[in-house]
Amino acid sequence: MYNKTIGSLWVIIGASCYGLLATSVKKASLEGYHISGLIFLQFFFGILCLLLMDKKKQKKTSTSSINSKAKKKLLLFGTSVGLTSCFYYLSLKFIPVSTSIVLLMQTVWMGVALEIFLQRKIENLKIFGSLMVILGTFVALNVFGEKPKINFPGLILGLLSSLSYTATLYASNQIGLDLSPIKRSKYLMFGGGILVLIFWNFKIFTENNFLDPLFLGYGLFLALFGTIFPPIFFNIGFPKTGIGLGSILTSFEIPTSILAAHIVLQEQVLPVQWLGVAIILLSIFLIQWRNLKS
Repeated sequence: MYNKTIGSLWVIIGASCYGLLATSVKKASLEGYHISGLIFLQFFFGILCLLLMDKKKQKKTSTSSINSKAKKKLLLFGTSVGLTSCFYYLSLKFIPVSTSIVLLMQTVWMGVALEIFLQRKIENLKIFGSLMVILGTFVALNVFGEKPKINFPGLILGLLSSLSYTATLYASNQIGLDLSPIKRSKYLMFGGGILVLIFWNFKIFTENNFLDPLFLGYGLFLALFGTIFPPIFFNIGFPKTGIGLGSILTSFEIPTSILAAHIVLQEQVLPVQWLGVAIILLSIFLIQWRNLKS
């Protein structure tokens, strides 16, 4: 029980790290920093740290030959990591952080749909949980309110971020499992970094001042809390909690993100939106119920 409690705390801390990203990006954008540079620095510092960590690990242990096919797949699916960041951060220009994180979490039912498609296996509880996620999303977005405000560019970008995030989670759990977590993360980040360069191209260098210390600080913060810390904390926590409990605890990213936006950006969160978030969290619990029992 002690080990499970400690493991749970590590997973919650890792998920909370992810929850700080959107607020940081939105705050930086309000201060005049361009999203292209923020994403570039996140991947640049992230890749640099992973390279150093991987090199240090190689000195301590004997390295085995890397499967070329797995390496290419990780690089390919790494583009989904870059797309997730691009779509997610761009959505923040049009909609509040609380709405962006709710849309990103559509990956819950998208992941179930992908699982059904790949495994040709339907579980009624997961289907029910997925429908509850959609219901919770409608409630969280206050669609049933008297005057629902729907920003379609933000809505589309948010859904695109959840779609690409689904591909990222698939790659993280299915590809290159024989490689160390650091090495897998490194190749995924390389693929994401290439995508970011293609997506933003010249804007990265024309719209940003890389000599600005505060700008570099934002980039380093995003790299640490979006690339370095969460995988390390998850690798410590998940073996102790198990996949079922661990997956549920990662949903702490949602309330952390909303609370951070409320405290730092003074974004208003209505009680009905918290109700929608609660429904989504309960849905994640139902979807993971079978893994939790085992």
